[in-house]
Amino acid sequence: MVIKIEIYELLKAFSMQKKCFKPIYEKYYDETSPCKESFAKFVSRTTKSSFQMYWIIDNSTKVGQIWIATKNDTAKLARLFVPPKYQNKGYATKAIIDIEKLYSQYYHWQLDTIKEEKKNVHLYQKLGYKPNGKEKIINDKMTITEFEKEINNERSNWIL
Repeated sequence: MVIKIEIYELLKAFSMQKKCFKPIYEKYYDETSPCKESFAKFVSRTTKSSFQMYWIIDNSTKVGQIWIATKNDTAKLARLFVPPKYQNKGYATKAIIDIEKLYSQYYHWQLDTIKEEKKNVHLYQKLGYKPNGKEKIINDKMTITEFEKEINNERSNWIL
């Protein structure tokens, strides 16, 4: 299940982001890492109507976050992270499925991820996302690769 992160929860959400991305930063030393982000920048996103942050919830436990940015007919998985103790339990898969249902009016989906993180790449490909060929080399250890997915909403073919 996904539920919106409320304003009063932003510090907790920010702390989770720092903890989740620190090991990735220590692996790749990417200076644009979310673990290096300021709280002010983190909070600034919440002022955009086209952007939403969600908790990934299991029972009443916050097991991660998924962020969505929308523009025109496109939804972007802007960020998805799960703390290590909750990884490999299907939470990310379920969160993506849930968010795609919640944002079912969007047919074109995008995301980017670290090409070298094979589990992330596998997750997105398993859910139908395909590389679009766009990549950005961050440093000699890390490349960001983009994925896209078209969702055919069968309801759009119904005659009412």
